[in-house]
Amino acid sequence: MNIFEDINIYYETSIDLEPDVKREWVDGYLRHEKSHGASDIKLRSIWSDIQSFMFYQGRSEHHDLSKIPYWEYSVCLEWMQGHILSKDYELNFKNTKRFLGNMLVFCKFLAEKGYIANCAEIEKAYSEICGGKKLNLVSRIPYTGTEEYTAISVPTKTGRADATFTMSDYWLIILYMSSKMSWQHLIEVAKSVPKSEKKTVQIRTLRAKLKNIGYLVHPEALMRPYGPPTNDDMDDASRWFFNK
Repeated sequence: MNIFEDINIYYETSIDLEPDVKREWVDGYLRHEKSHGASDIKLRSIWSDIQSFMFYQGRSEHHDLSKIPYWEYSVCLEWMQGHILSKDYELNFKNTKRFLGNMLVFCKFLAEKGYIANCAEIEKAYSEICGGKKLNLVSRIPYTGTEEYTAISVPTKTGRADATFTMSDYWLIILYMSSKMSWQHLIEVAKSVPKSEKKTVQIRTLRAKLKNIGYLVHPEALMRPYGPPTNDDMDDASRWFFNK
């Protein structure tokens, strides 16, 4: 069975929802590589890396390949080491350079064809993580606040109440905990920070979400599955809240 049959079988039998990486993208790219002399071994290596990326991508909140932040490729590499039983995904410099190299060239092809907007983030990932002489994973994720933190669904008398929380929600809860456990006190503090009106609205919106799922009195309960906030988390929260 050739690789293109393998790809068709995978998309036909292993994927239920519309994938972020389309079958025609993969098929077109590998046929392009084959027409330029790539061996079957090389094609299978590329397909293995794309497929492994897809395993991780099903868990990512970023569905547009051009918008995946560079640091998420570091998370992806660590996830693959723990979930894909193959020496090809052991976390080392050689494997990382191969994987990100294959994904970078694939994304460049997609950008040239107009399937994605650009490949700036994966170019940065390649440069930052394996562009030097040793592996350089992202040790501290540079969150902006818009990333998803957690989602909660709780039973109610009429059904269920659902709420999704971002990293900025998480930071506001940390700041609430350090502000005398008082939302009103946090709102007063927010009046003197950059973008005060926006942050005040975010606090009120967060309170409404917490009230809807019964967590308004003890919002710190959201943190239990992840552990208490660290000093780094507090630094991130303060930097986001008090700086421009």
